[in-house]
Amino acid sequence: MRKIVKWALAAGVAVCFASGQTNCPREINGAKTPEKIPDRYAYPALFRNLTGEDSDEMRKVFVRDSGLSESDATVVFRGAERFARLAADGMSQLREARKSAPRPLPPTVLEQYRLWNDRMNDEVEVLKRSFADEISAAGQKKLQEYLLNHVKRNMSVHLGDADIAAGPGPRPETATKPAPAAQLPSPGKVEAISAGKAAALMEEAAKALVVQRVIDGEKFATVELWNGSLKRIAAFQVALCAPELFSRMGLDTIGTGNKGIEPGATYEIQASRMSRPRCDPLTPRAAAVVFEDGTSVGLPQEIERFRMGWMGRLAETERVNRILSVASGVPDWEALRKQIGELPDGDEQTTLIETGLAGVDAEELKAASWDGRSAYVGALVHVRAGLLSAIDGLAAARDVSAELQRERWEGLRGKYRQQCESLRAFWQLAARRL
Repeated sequence: MRKIVKWALAAGVAVCFASGQTNCPREINGAKTPEKIPDRYAYPALFRNLTGEDSDEMRKVFVRDSGLSESDATVVFRGAERFARLAADGMSQLREARKSAPRPLPPTVLEQYRLWNDRMNDEVEVLKRSFADEISAAGQKKLQEYLLNHVKRNMSVHLGDADIAAGPGPRPETATKPAPAAQLPSPGKVEAISAGKAAALMEEAAKALVVQRVIDGEKFATVELWNGSLKRIAAFQVALCAPELFSRMGLDTIGTGNKGIEPGATYEIQASRMSRPRCDPLTPRAAAVVFEDGTSVGLPQEIERFRMGWMGRLAETERVNRILSVASGVPDWEALRKQIGELPDGDEQTTLIETGLAGVDAEELKAASWDGRSAYVGALVHVRAGLLSAIDGLAAARDVSAELQRERWEGLRGKYRQQCESLRAFWQLAARRL
């Protein structure tokens, strides 16, 4: 395996502080403590090695050193190729945007970088879930061992001085109940609000999700949040440069199996410092919070993005679940793929907005904001991409027994059936209708 360059990632501080240590090392050296390096950094490094220069030779070395079977290795190679295509397309667009933009880079370009970074992180999670579905149990163990011993051991995570100096901060002693929350607003009804009203709404969100402290590194910062409400938080958005909204980060656990943030619990996010020209130091503040019962506090436009995303995710999950549920036995993979459909291009995205999916009111979609419509299509693409990747993995596993193939197929169907039920249950609470 070629030597992987060292990573200057202050986000590694979260791994150290999460263990309760106060004497965190300046550098997390993968050669000594590879287990402290998160998978979200290791997988992209592996994918680059399997798709870059000398990739044919690197793949042979990977198969030899990992011990993966041909079918399991093929799943990894396909995932690496998919990741590389998405990364290359995104970087090409970012280079063009950066080339024509003034200096310092305006918020619109910085936001493009943030969205691209979020998309790549999401893609790693999609591929990890796909690997869990498609790779044999023995293969999954071998892949993790390879990541640990051949990738993470060749990486290092560097911490900035501010990260070293910051220690665990105090916790608030009592929880405070946020102001009464309203049900999620319907798409298309989000109206412009004054700066004073926006500040008041963010204040209510900040009471529910409290910023504990910011561990400020050179390129990344760790923001520690605390659920100061009496209800479990299912989703949130934090404005990193509040009161400005050009740079945001958040969490969405609806339909994922993740239980969210319990009352009194903490949660950490790692924020890129690309926003430094407009925001130094970072001024993170909750912009919107959605609770597990479907109530919410915060800015209407942020809550609309969540709602439209859930609408797109539920609509597409229900659509593909109907397709999967009627397929008896192990299907014809190519025919199934055609039924699911490819990822939408620009023209199809327009069609999705103009017509909607079954059960989605096209007029509501068209009346929603641009960000809301983008959230709808983005969520739909996320669902479809994950399923297509899983189908490709099943189709490539030709050397497994018919019994194992049926078991994997039924597992995939069960997964989407469960997701559909979970999303539908939340949607009935949050919106009462699609």
